[in-house]
Amino acid sequence: MLNALLLALMLTAQPANADNVTASVQGIVDNFSFSSYLPARDANGGFAASGYVSMGQQYAETAYQVKRGFLAFPIPAGERIVSCSLFLNGWVDSSATDFAVDIVGANLARPTITTADYSRFNGRTVGSAHTGTVLNNTWNSSSYSADWNTITLNAAGIDSLNAAIGDTLWIALLSHKDYTASAPTGYEYIAFVPSPAPYLSITRLPVSRNIPYSLTPTPLYDKSPVPLYRGY
Repeated sequence: MLNALLLALMLTAQPANADNVTASVQGIVDNFSFSSYLPARDANGGFAASGYVSMGQQYAETAYQVKRGFLAFPIPAGERIVSCSLFLNGWVDSSATDFAVDIVGANLARPTITTADYSRFNGRTVGSAHTGTVLNNTWNSSSYSADWNTITLNAAGIDSLNAAIGDTLWIALLSHKDYTASAPTGYEYIAFVPSPAPYLSITRLPVSRNIPYSLTPTPLYDKSPVPLYRGY
């Protein structure tokens, strides 16, 4: 009974740690084409703007446009991360046709957003679907809110976060139609306000209490034999 109590105390943990990590970099790189869709999607570079994030595609006035958002988050040192959601405050909803948002790694884009970052994300592929691992659960622009929007990271996203502990996580946000090389038919993009900035809400493993214990039972009384008294 005593050992069970000590073991239970040893395994008792403090509440899980929660961190909010604000984006240190946010930006967008887009490209246009007046001829057809793929020249806009598959270009090596684009037109860069910093200070806000947007993603999606559009077809208007015979022009195709592809928008890709980029974010960077400094991940503090600490316990292993077990869950995370990305929060983005709504600004513009131009999704006449709704679309899913795919998050992929973009470490090649560091340290600042430039025109060349248009093609600097994991799994970028020309002429067919991109192949980068998607780091989030499904989120669709049909769920867009003018308030905070929440995109939950999946297991691959959590792995990427843990690999970035003590460093910076860079991600790109793409329309799933961009990911699959599907041309837009109208306005299909959304944007998020620069301030308050996007942030990650991170939950880490709880920290176990460091309670010394021993699994060796301590007898309640001494059972060792007592030598008989011998007088000499």
